[in-house]
Amino acid sequence: MIVSAYYFIMTILSLLCSAIYMIKWNKHFDVYYSAIFMLIPFLNAGYFLVSVSKDVGEALTATKITYLGGCYLLLLILMSIFSLCKITISRWFTFILTSVSTIIYICVLTAGHTRLFYDKVGIVTCGGFTTVKKTYGPVHKFFYALIILYFLISLVVIAYSYRCKKEASRKIITLLAITEAVSVFAFFFGRHFTQRIEWIPAAYLFDAVMYLFIIDRLPLYDIVSSVSESLVEHGESGFISFDLKLNYLGANATVKSFMPEIKNARVDKVPSDDEYYNSAKLWIEDFKKDGISRELFYERDGRVYKVRTAYLYDGNRKRGYQITVTDDTNHQQYLKTISDYNQNLRSEIAAKDAAIASLKC
Repeated sequence: MIVSAYYFIMTILSLLCSAIYMIKWNKHFDVYYSAIFMLIPFLNAGYFLVSVSKDVGEALTATKITYLGGCYLLLLILMSIFSLCKITISRWFTFILTSVSTIIYICVLTAGHTRLFYDKVGIVTCGGFTTVKKTYGPVHKFFYALIILYFLISLVVIAYSYRCKKEASRKIITLLAITEAVSVFAFFFGRHFTQRIEWIPAAYLFDAVMYLFIIDRLPLYDIVSSVSESLVEHGESGFISFDLKLNYLGANATVKSFMPEIKNARVDKVPSDDEYYNSAKLWIEDFKKDGISRELFYERDGRVYKVRTAYLYDGNRKRGYQITVTDDTNHQQYLKTISDYNQNLRSEIAAKDAAIASLKC
């Protein structure tokens, strides 16, 4: 029972880590992190289910769940290491590794039906928990080779990045190195110390904790996204977007302060005959003539706004129009002041010239 309790605790604690990740989740995080935190509790639950299995069928099904770790979790961690170390990899590289992992996992699923992965399999129940006794088939050696490959690539990337990648955080690289060291120990040496208990669930939990520390620091390094997000949401410029059919898509808080009626606009609908929408249509029509973004000016409630229209892109696809609205009142008042001063100066000069001319007469 103590062994089952250990696996159960590992499962609950990994679920807690996943819950913390959900609270900390940022839309700029790579999908790898979400997949890692989704998979780890599932894997640890697999070890727990093996320990409480009553027959070979239950134990074998739960064991197949645990093999998702070697086939996919290590791959996800490898992909996250590339990302954290600021190394771009080709899609073909990712596709090949994913394909190899999938082929091996398909062989895992044949366990109990063929002798490809397991030659023989049975269970032993002792002390209130179950362990799987098996002899390996010919494909199992490729599973170990895959694990070793993922670990070696990860360690090489970490070592290279620590030495050569100045744009990658050494603090994060150090955390990754510690995570890899613990995982290698658990996978290859844990059983030499405890024959009846797998260290891998504890390593998975350790990985989750380390990744919580890592993602806590990630926003600090994502300068472009954090600054852009701050400027878009709280900057001096307002943004309002429409799709190609002029359905309203959204606006930031700044433009809503300029044009309060936008707060009542419904997304994915052509707005009603509001002042801002009629003006927006004119700006978009002017832009559509030749696709050139011009500075236009819009006066409202005693304020002067500078307006620019551009295409809204999704990758390389034109998906709509984005209008940037900036309060230009102070600048326009300054220009008006200069213009008035120049006009007054010209009038004074003209008056003086006229007075001088009259004196000559």
